Amino acid sequence: ILLSSGPLLLNKSILIDASSLPSGFTIDANLASRALTIEDGNDLFFRNVTLSNLTITGGSSTSHGGAISNRENLTLLDCTIDSNSCTGSGGGLWLALGTSTLDHCILSNNSADGTGGGGGIRLEAPASLLLTNSALTGNSTTNPSPASLGGGALTADSGSALTATSCNFHQNSSASFGGALVIRSNPVTLTDCTLTTNAAQHGGAIHLLSASPVLTRCRFRENNATVRGGALYLTASSAPTVNNSSFSGNWSGSGGALSHDSASPSYINCAFAGNQASTNGGASHHTTSSTPAFTNCSFAANRASNGGAIHSDTSTPTLTHCILWGNTATSANPQLFGPVHPSSSANLIQNGSGPHVLLTADPHFAKTPHPGPDATWTGPADNDYGSLRLIADSPALNAGNNATYDAISPVSTDLAGKPRKIGTIDLGAFEG
Repeated sequence: ILLSSGPLLLNKSILIDASSLPSGFTIDANLASRALTIEDGNDLFFRNVTLSNLTITGGSSTSHGGAISNRENLTLLDCTIDSNSCTGSGGGLWLALGTSTLDHCILSNNSADGTGGGGGIRLEAPASLLLTNSALTGNSTTNPSPASLGGGALTADSGSALTATSCNFHQNSSASFGGALVIRSNPVTLTDCTLTTNAAQHGGAIHLLSASPVLTRCRFRENNATVRGGALYLTASSAPTVNNSSFSGNWSGSGGALSHDSASPSYINCAFAGNQASTNGGASHHTTSSTPAFTNCSFAANRASNGGAIHSDTSTPTLTHCILWGNTATSANPQLFGPVHPSSSANLIQNGSGPHVLLTADPHFAKTPHPGPDATWTGPADNDYGSLRLIADSPALNAGNNATYDAISPVSTDLAGKPRKIGTIDLGAFEG
C-alpha cells in the first residue's frame, strides 16, 4: 500500500502476517511521513504487536523513527526496513519502551541526521531489544557534529538493554562515532556477530561510551576510522569483555583495530592480523590511563609508524600468554611501544626482553598474513590474513601456565572453538 495521509496508527495488540503472500506485503510512506506509529497512550501497559513478512520503505520523519516509532512490545519477523530517514534519531526504528524482538530481519539504507544517532535503530531507555539472525547494511548517520552520538546501524542509549546474536553489520557509516554501533548502555551482549567494512571518524565498527558489553565469537574485518579505532573506540571508563574474536584488516589514524581512552577492556583468545594505523598502534592504541588486559591473544603483521602491534601512552596493558610476531613500524618499536603492567607474564615477543617475555623465537604460524601485491592492508581486495594457528614444532605449544589462565579467564575454548587447555595451555589465541 502507498500511504497518502500520514502514518498508520497501531494502538491495540495485533498480528499482521503476510507470510502466505508470495512477495510479502509492502508499506510505502512515499517520503511523506513516518510509516507506522505504534502506541496506545498508556506507558504503564504494553500492547503486543507482531509484524511478519512486511517491507516498510519510504518513511520520513522530522523528529524520530523514519519507518516506525514504537512504545509497545514489538516483534518483527522476516521483515525488511529499507530506505527510511529522519532528521532526528532512529532513521529506521525508534524503540522507546517495551521489549522489541527482531528475527531474520533486514535493515538497509536507513539514515538519521540528528545528534541522537541511530541510522537504522535508536534504542531508548528503558526499552530492550533482542536482535537475532538479522542483517543491518548500508545504514548511516550523517551529522558530523562532535555532539552527535552516531551509530550508523544502531545506537543503544544509557539505560536500555541489547542482545544481538548471529547478526551481520555491513557497510554502515557514521559521520561522527560508531560506524555500526554506539553503545552507552548495560547490559549488552553481542554473540556470533560479524562487523565488516563499517566506517566512522571514531570507532569504525563500534564506539563504547561508559559501557561494558560482552562480545563473544565476533569477527571485525576491514572496518575503518579516519581518526581513532578502526574497529573499536572505547571511552569514559568502558570495560568490555571480548572473548574468542578476530580483528583483521581494520585501519585508522591511530589504533588500527582498537583505541582505548580511559578504558579497561579484557581481550581473551583474540587474534589481530593485518590491522594498520598511520600513526600509533597498528593493532591497539592506549591512552589516558587505560588498562587493557590481553590474555592468550595473537598479534601478527600489524603495522604503524610507532608500535606496530601495540602502542601505550600513559597506559599500562597487561599481557599474558600472548604472541607478538612479524608486526612492523616505520619509526619505532614494531612489536610493543611503551611499558606493560608488572603482572604481565609468559609472552612470546619478537626481539622482546624483560620479565614479561618468556620466548623470542618464531612461533611458526600455520600461514603468515600478507597484504598482497599492493603492500597495504588498507586495500583489502588482495589481503590474505593467513592463519595464526600453531604448527607442530612451535615453541609456543605447552608454554603457558594453566593456573595463571584459570585465575584470569573462565573461557574454556580457544578461538577455533577447541578446548582451551589440552595438557598445558599454549600461547596465543589457538590451542595446538
